[in-house]
Amino acid sequence: MQRGAGRFPGGTCPARRPTAACNESRRQRLVLHVDNQTSSMLSLAGCRVLVLEDEPLVAFDYADELEARGAHTDVAHDVDAALRSLSEGPFHFAILDVNIGTDLSWPVAISMTRKGIPYLLVSGFARRWRLPPGVEPQDCLEKPIGAHHVANRVTELVKFAG
Repeated sequence: MQRGAGRFPGGTCPARRPTAACNESRRQRLVLHVDNQTSSMLSLAGCRVLVLEDEPLVAFDYADELEARGAHTDVAHDVDAALRSLSEGPFHFAILDVNIGTDLSWPVAISMTRKGIPYLLVSGFARRWRLPPGVEPQDCLEKPIGAHHVANRVTELVKFAG
């Protein structure tokens, strides 16, 4: 399937306002674009990935999958830790859980957008929020989703951006 305009049923998906239709389109795109066998073979060697996730087991599952593909990962469990990591060195990509305890990951997302670092939003509440100005993710995935599928999507997005 060709990337770009027309990849969503009925036109393009508005990047700033995920809707149920948009999320469904993204799920369809994930199924259409990510071939588990092919994506698993692609390497993330040399990539540094920030994982912002408040659930430690989920965060380390994501990190394990990414590291198995050669990525270096930094795991943060709160917004402040993620912002500190961003200030300490360059990243090639990030996975940001939207709801981090009682906080939202928007400050990290805005910082990533300003720095030109691509990122993926992951949330169990994707249909309940609107993206604020300055938040421009490459994709949004709805939980529950397996770490393998998240890593496949990261691999695909990093290869597409590179």
